[in-house]
Amino acid sequence: MTHRFLISEPETNYASYSEFGTIESSFPLKRKNEKDCWEKNYLENYYDEVLNVTGCQRVNQRITQCLDPTVQRVHIPGCGSKPHLQRYLIENFPNLDKVICTDWSETALTLARRSFDHPKLVYQQADTSQLNPDDGPCDCVIVVNSILSASDILNRQMIRACHRVLKQGGLFIGLFPDVLCSVELSSISSELSELLDGTIDVGKNMVYERRQGMNQIFYTPLRLKQIFIEAGFEIKFDHIQRIAFDSPFFQGEYLRLYGLQDPDLCIWENIVEVKKS
Repeated sequence: MTHRFLISEPETNYASYSEFGTIESSFPLKRKNEKDCWEKNYLENYYDEVLNVTGCQRVNQRITQCLDPTVQRVHIPGCGSKPHLQRYLIENFPNLDKVICTDWSETALTLARRSFDHPKLVYQQADTSQLNPDDGPCDCVIVVNSILSASDILNRQMIRACHRVLKQGGLFIGLFPDVLCSVELSSISSELSELLDGTIDVGKNMVYERRQGMNQIFYTPLRLKQIFIEAGFEIKFDHIQRIAFDSPFFQGEYLRLYGLQDPDLCIWENIVEVKKS
């Protein structure tokens, strides 16, 4: 099995957290506008050709295991079109007063609202990088695979915005794909090797998503730690754990989406849980 990975030159001059090097795209976008890629997916297939991890109840349980049962206000930036997490929160956290679900795509919000609406849910169009606590700070911000733009600068802006809308002591929970998982799977799985071969720049944490026609950044734990410190979080490696998507739900999704039939292989990601101090 032959693989082609790009190994970029490392960034230098990390004199302070404000001077961390940023990642530039390694692969050409098929469409100039990244948002056009997302909108195209929403309009053409309701985003059904991409793995949605919150369709698994076990993942929703893991995401919310550190959430205070008395939590009142939660913000889900980049909520997308599949409101599985929103439904889980409403059903399992009765003290919730409001769940704010934002996305830049009105199409995604329309699809989500049509699938599940509730008096405690607020769907509104917003750019995650520009979020502000206009109607009061949140107890918790939950990000599920929505901070992975090809623009490293934009990703950093989004994480800073999440810090901005949290109250003091508020909890950030986030799922982030890891480029090293892509490397592992492409090296082990013959089904995924062809899909991923030549699309991974390990040094820049960059993956070219052929199906979606866009580049995405899948951060490693060290880069995540650096970026969260830069955003104002006091984060340690203990706040970054690994989550494996290995339930029967995912085995069915791997077969449907990738033709993957090996029950011993699964996607894993980084889960970040850190409070605003």
